[in-house]
Amino acid sequence: MVLITLFWGGFALLSGIDPDRGLPWWQNLTNAAPWVALAGVVWIAFKWPRIGGCLIILLGVASVIFFNAWTTPVVLFGIALPMLLAGGMLVLGGVLTVR
Repeated sequence: MVLITLFWGGFALLSGIDPDRGLPWWQNLTNAAPWVALAGVVWIAFKWPRIGGCLIILLGVASVIFFNAWTTPVVLFGIALPMLLAGGMLVLGGVLTVR
C-alpha cells in the first residue's frame, strides 16, 4: 500500500506540471488530495491493521465509483483492485492474529 500510495500520489502531483504555461507542482495539490487521504489510512493500517484494512476497502470501493473504474480496466486493475486486495489481506491478517 505504501508503494501504491507513493506511485499514484506522485503521479497525481506531478501530472499537472506544465512548464510551458508556468504551472508549478503546488497548484496541482487538489489532484493529489485523495492520495494524501490514502497515506493517512495507510498510516492507520500500520497502527491498527483491522481498522486500516476496513478503511482501505472502503477507499477501494470509493475509487471504483469516483474513477469509474468499471469502465476502464487500467484503473480497475491499477488502483481499485490492489486497494481491495490489500485491505482484505490486512483485515484477514488482523482477524487471524487475534486470540
